[in-house]
Amino acid sequence: SPFGSLLAGRSAELIGAPATLRLEGLFCIAGAAWFARGLPELRDAIRPIYRRMGILPALREGVREAGVMNYPPHD
Repeated sequence: SPFGSLLAGRSAELIGAPATLRLEGLFCIAGAAWFARGLPELRDAIRPIYRRMGILPALREGVREAGVMNYPPHD
């Protein structure tokens, strides 16, 4: 964070604050796209660990129960 602040400050001095914000926004979008591109591979690597820990069956049951209770229960 400190280095990013220094870089942003220097960039704002050189090209102006609005241009710096636009450039930083583009970097954020590019970073999000890069992360999203690798997400399926990350999911495939994590899924066996979650199964071994028993997390996935619990999630499946929770989603199933949440789908059944789509309205308040009757007393």
